[in-house]
Amino acid sequence: EWIDPVSMDPYELVVIGGGAGGTAAAIRASQLGVKVALIERSYMGGEHYNTGMIAFEALERCAELTQKMAECKIFGLDLHKESWAINMKKVMEFVRQKRAQITPLFSNIFTLTETFGIDIYLGSAKFLTSQRLMVNDKVLDFAKCIISTGSHPTVPKIDGLLSIPYYTIETIFNITKKPTCMVIYGSGQIACAYAQVFQRMQVEVVIISEENKLLHSEVMEEFSKYVEHILKDLGVKVLTGATVLKVEARKSEAKGPPGAPAPQIDYIIETDVRGAKSIIECQALLLATPKAPNIVDLNLDAAEISYDIETGIIIDDTLKTTNDRVYAIGDVTALNIKAAYLSEYFSRIAIKNALLNKNKKVNTQHIPLIINVYPRIASIGLTEEQLEEEGVDYDIYIEHNKSAIKPLINGETYGFVKIITKKGTYQILGALIISAKAEELINEIAMAIRLGITLNQIQRSVFVCGAYNETLLHIAQAAKFNKVTKGKKAFLLKNPIEINLADKLVLGYLAKEHTTFGPGHFKQLRLIII
Repeated sequence: EWIDPVSMDPYELVVIGGGAGGTAAAIRASQLGVKVALIERSYMGGEHYNTGMIAFEALERCAELTQKMAECKIFGLDLHKESWAINMKKVMEFVRQKRAQITPLFSNIFTLTETFGIDIYLGSAKFLTSQRLMVNDKVLDFAKCIISTGSHPTVPKIDGLLSIPYYTIETIFNITKKPTCMVIYGSGQIACAYAQVFQRMQVEVVIISEENKLLHSEVMEEFSKYVEHILKDLGVKVLTGATVLKVEARKSEAKGPPGAPAPQIDYIIETDVRGAKSIIECQALLLATPKAPNIVDLNLDAAEISYDIETGIIIDDTLKTTNDRVYAIGDVTALNIKAAYLSEYFSRIAIKNALLNKNKKVNTQHIPLIINVYPRIASIGLTEEQLEEEGVDYDIYIEHNKSAIKPLINGETYGFVKIITKKGTYQILGALIISAKAEELINEIAMAIRLGITLNQIQRSVFVCGAYNETLLHIAQAAKFNKVTKGKKAFLLKNPIEINLADKLVLGYLAKEHTTFGPGHFKQLRLIII
């Protein structure tokens, strides 16, 4: 049983929330010699390390292997489907094992106290005044405070929902039997990611979304058409513009193979898809509805902190709230860009501004975005639409993954790399990547943008053979080629066969005068210089 420390009155910094962002902020403050208190009401590590990205990545790894086993004949391996099966209980045991290995590395309570000297309070925080709060009947005064309490899944108002069992993105890891069919109600990147994972694990998945697009936020809208194409190509049934009218559950009458228990529950879901009513039957229901900020119990009014109950705490671009002593980071804020991997970045800004009297601002152009479907979809910087609105001239360079050795060998050729540069220069302004390794490629481009590294400098570099970032080198070489030929463009035409969505986008750029294609296309495409 944890015993709260004897409070230091007042603390130079109090951090509310022991998730990825709060922990990072507390550690950084302690390294500056500040006496800091960290308050957590649930599990150290928060959503990211317990039910978020870490657990999802482990589950996705199982799904990836499942799909590769199903496709093993492509690689000359004769593995009969009857010789292997998915044991969902053991899959989730693997997920919990990986979570148990990783979480203590970043949020071990004893490391935080003994190594960094952070005072840990396990309980719920409640503001009393603009510079005082209470936790476990103890009153803590503070000079500065950072709120990082995260968010929680919401439960939609659907007839019959509260009377039946269902999963959320926090409880889905408790599933022990592989359902034949799963309905995921909701939209956004989380719904899409879980839809793909379970479909790859041979579960028939249906996404029901009230929105007309799977990704409907302003920052994610560009990705929506690619995500929907990827999911449908895999076999996921996507119902957009749909409303769930009623849900009910009943004991299943389905019989499994000899010796195997039948699923315990069948779900009957009544839907209305743009006026057409239908019934969907499934064996698992996962709610991937929008999350709400964890602010209800904080008593923010007492601290003079403005907020919206649905979107979160109101902050400026320095992460400061309407209380000059208090900053907020992560999902608890009304910021439209929210992801656990940004916790280090936001906590760094908050600490500099709160403790060092800096005026650092969040720069969204340096923030990479990622959609965790396979292949990954990532972007950074400015888009063509944004540049046109600002009146900035630009060039576009595109390279298809089919021109790189490693994707070809691994059968992971879907997608492309697109780099946008300032007109007539090598300066990178933005990028869009669809690739099996997009999360790694986008990090390289993010570093290049942040440090001012140009395509000309990249094309001078030596890349090892057989890497996914070979496409980036091809683009850098294309930029050099474009410069040397003084604006003559290299357009590449492809025979109209096996054209997927990524191909269509590439071919669509042929009509744009500011587009150049990478030299890797020369190997298999017809080159026209104009």
